[in-house]
Amino acid sequence: MRTRLTVTSIAMLLFVATLVATSSAQPNYPYPPPYPSYALLQALSATQSLSTGDASQLQAWARQGTFQPPNPVFTQLDQVEAQITALAPPDRNAIATWLTGGGRGALYARNATDQQIGSCKFPIDPPSCTSGGGPAPNPSPTDWRSVPFALAPGANDASGVAIDGGFAAVKNDGTAEAHCLTFRNTNQKTAVAVTFTYALYGPSDNMLTNGNNIRSGTFSNGITIAGPKSLSDYQTLRNGVGNKDALQNCWTQSSGIANLAFLQATYVTVQVTSVRFDDGSSWPPTAPVPHPSATPQASASP
Repeated sequence: MRTRLTVTSIAMLLFVATLVATSSAQPNYPYPPPYPSYALLQALSATQSLSTGDASQLQAWARQGTFQPPNPVFTQLDQVEAQITALAPPDRNAIATWLTGGGRGALYARNATDQQIGSCKFPIDPPSCTSGGGPAPNPSPTDWRSVPFALAPGANDASGVAIDGGFAAVKNDGTAEAHCLTFRNTNQKTAVAVTFTYALYGPSDNMLTNGNNIRSGTFSNGITIAGPKSLSDYQTLRNGVGNKDALQNCWTQSSGIANLAFLQATYVTVQVTSVRFDDGSSWPPTAPVPHPSATPQASASP
């Protein structure tokens, strides 16, 4: 009797082990075999959940080719980068090929279907993409993303020029940046030139790039010199609708290739660093006289 029970127990254990092995080898995917790895599918799903701006930053990270995992992991983007870093090399190389503009062929070779990869993901997929449920979204006006705009920490308010608002935006492909502001002269003297210093910062509060903008004119006490309030307002003015004088409070930078600072920018700061008055005086007293030829650029069109 004991021998019969032992044989029965062994048979049951073998049956369970076979069932587990079969379940592990053939996950219950709603797609025909061969199957892509579960980890690859998870990374693809996480990538699809990113915003357009985060997808651009993920693309820039992949183009660096080092695949260093973020430490610590704070944001959703950090989590996706960590997932991709942890993939087996063939899967990681396949998703990196897709992220860096090489198309979906390497993912197909890893047995991933368009349905598993997901809908066309801008800017990872090209504008001509028709995979995974329809064409990519029209890149205009979503080819730009707004980034937070704030006064620089420790900005000096003794200049007599107050910054009352503004906005900043970067192009998702990293080729351009634009920012606009509204300011007001609180000094009793009339200002004729104001230098604004701006800086772009990354996700770790690291400064990516900075520069100076000069606004020349006649700015009387208490008068608000208004720029566009938002990216949408800026685009409307660029299209010829409204008071285009407001565009004098806007500055752009553009290049023919992706700029890592623009791709990684998470916020922009601005402050007044010098003012020249109509009586020849300036703030601070030793400030250099701004060059009169410096004017707002208009080379990029959000």
